Amino acid sequence: MIGKSKLDPLWIYISKDICWEPPPKEIVEDMGVFYDGDGSLMILYPSGELAVVRCELRKDGRTSQPSLNGVVSFSVATGTWSRNSDGTLTTVSHFCVAPMGLNKGNEAPVERRCSVGEQSSNRIGSLLTYNQESMVPLPDNFKDVEGISYMLTFASQCA
Repeated sequence: MIGKSKLDPLWIYISKDICWEPPPKEIVEDMGVFYDGDGSLMILYPSGELAVVRCELRKDGRTSQPSLNGVVSFSVATGTWSRNSDGTLTTVSHFCVAPMGLNKGNEAPVERRCSVGEQSSNRIGSLLTYNQESMVPLPDNFKDVEGISYMLTFASQCA
């Protein structure tokens, strides 16, 4: 159940083409080089449940390690996913919650048909593509899976 069960990193996909912005030069000396960007995390639960988190991400300038850029500004959509006979996926999601007050509760559900790249034994695919967006498996060095779990606790209130 979304927001109430342990999150397995193998279920998570992250935006592939994030537009990374460098930090202001004034803070590089104190904080080091890092890059911020907006992206999506798609969680495909084995049960067929789906969560899509839009959030701010950060990439370390030295190691390229991705992480969350805090857990304040984000939104969560929930829904379902299924595999089609042609190997594609269909996802249906609707806006659920955004703790900072964004209210899109009256929006219609969004249905996407995703093409699936090379499949593996422990992942649905190496690349999920729909419209102009591509998602790749969450990198092994992503350090904030607990933060994603925290954001999903807000979705537990959605039906």
